[in-house]
Amino acid sequence: MPGTELIAFQFLAVSIPEEIFFRGFLQQSFGNNYKGILITSLLFSLAHLPIFIFYNNIYALLTFFPSIVMGLLYMKTENITPCIMFHFLSNILWAGFR
Repeated sequence: MPGTELIAFQFLAVSIPEEIFFRGFLQQSFGNNYKGILITSLLFSLAHLPIFIFYNNIYALLTFFPSIVMGLLYMKTENITPCIMFHFLSNILWAGFR
């Protein structure tokens, strides 16, 4: 089970800022549509590439797929909160498995 510090960090320093930038800014800028979701998800995956390169974490490359889900959530709701919650819960669940 992830500790309190990791939970707070994942929520405040990872999920909120990443979703504000990737969904609230980029996806909105590229178009809150399927094309915008695809472009934003590719950029989201590229942003996680250093984790693969420096920590040899192959799973960092799979961030494209949850990004598609978060993009669809944002497109359907036009609200960033479900994206933040999905991102946060995904990260916490993943941390619990490691």
